[in-house]
Amino acid sequence: MIIVDIQMILTRLPIKPTEVTVNSESIKPQAEYSCGAGEALNLSVSVANHLPRPLRRLRLSVRFYQDYNNGSVNYKCDHSLAVAGNNKVMLESLAESEKAHHQCTVIFLTPGEFKVDIQCSTTEPVYDEPSSLSLGDQPSLMPTCAGEVSHVWRFIPPIAISVNEAE
Repeated sequence: MIIVDIQMILTRLPIKPTEVTVNSESIKPQAEYSCGAGEALNLSVSVANHLPRPLRRLRLSVRFYQDYNNGSVNYKCDHSLAVAGNNKVMLESLAESEKAHHQCTVIFLTPGEFKVDIQCSTTEPVYDEPSSLSLGDQPSLMPTCAGEVSHVWRFIPPIAISVNEAE
């Protein structure tokens, strides 16, 4: 049996969501949010850089999908929801200890179980050059091709939203 200290892992991540809110209500991992079909939800995500140097070329994205709770998911939700605002933003640079904030509004048009996948990715190498790391800390880095994603951070597990019939 392996026991993992989640807080310890989270404190070592270079970038992590510092706060995720729906309608100004803080959402915790594994919590489910309920709403009615047709109700507007304001989703807000804040991330912070915990590296001792800036991160460059970041893409913060919010992706919605429907979970059928039988192992099947549907990422093509054009008929099930509408998003006002961008569901992804590009950040040229995020300085050490700096925070970035993104907000969008979603309206679920049909009832069902939906999930929100929040992730931040970069095309730049995340870690220092291998020569500056100690032997035990050396990550394996391969140079990335132009435009290729180098690293992805995710808010895990995805936020669950249960949409009920409109009253």
